[in-house]
Amino acid sequence: MTTIDRRTERLVANRRAAAAEKQAHTLATIERMLERGAQINFVEVQRTAGVSTWFVYNNPTIRLAVESAIRAQHDHQAVKATKPLDDRTLAGLRAELANARVEIRDLREERDRLRRRLQRNLGDQVDDRSKRELLERLRVLEQENSQLQDTLRTTTTELVTMMLERDTAVADLEGTQLALRQTMRCDTTAR
Repeated sequence: MTTIDRRTERLVANRRAAAAEKQAHTLATIERMLERGAQINFVEVQRTAGVSTWFVYNNPTIRLAVESAIRAQHDHQAVKATKPLDDRTLAGLRAELANARVEIRDLREERDRLRRRLQRNLGDQVDDRSKRELLERLRVLEQENSQLQDTLRTTTTELVTMMLERDTAVADLEGTQLALRQTMRCDTTAR
């Protein structure tokens, strides 16, 4: 065995160790996020763990852990949603709204990045394809665009509905708090 082979083996071993350490760190980060109740999605895990987006999406163990954590949070939130709205505080609602705004902003940024990448890729493909192939590809892309627009409209409608429900819940909470304060004042003055 030559010294180059030994060096190569050492480099490969070091790289595998670093990858395993990065994976363990990211998994621990996901666990900490779950414990403290932080919103879990691919972007937040990537930011919190300080790893690349590529690593979070393309490492099967990390991807599975993120998807499992998202499902667990979703299931927990579904159970939590069955509780009466009176248990939720105004601060909690504001925090949820802030989290939703951050997630929407992140999703828009990711959409814009993907759109720019798609435009670059399409530009490269246009140079290499015949007119007939391009027309067929354009038809397929128009269909996909139509489906994505439908999805966006549906998601936007759901977001507006959720925001209206949130506003109603906040108004109900504030009304309940006001009625409670008035009732407490009436009780103290009646005595």
